[in-house]
Amino acid sequence: RVLVMHKGSLAMEGTPEEVFSRGDELKSMGLALPDSMEIQNALQGSGMQIEGSHLTMDSLADELADILKK
Repeated sequence: RVLVMHKGSLAMEGTPEEVFSRGDELKSMGLALPDSMEIQNALQGSGMQIEGSHLTMDSLADELADILKK
């Protein structure tokens, strides 16, 4: 479980996937997403179909390797 505190109050609670899927809210609190999710979001914004949320570079690299093999 991940808890996110903001200005002394609990702002979010959930699994890492649930919390980091709320990137805009996190950024509005001055928090950043993992680098792997920033890259994933940029690639998805360019039209690449990436499944799931990749919290680590290894996970994202594996997904990209599978996509490129197709």
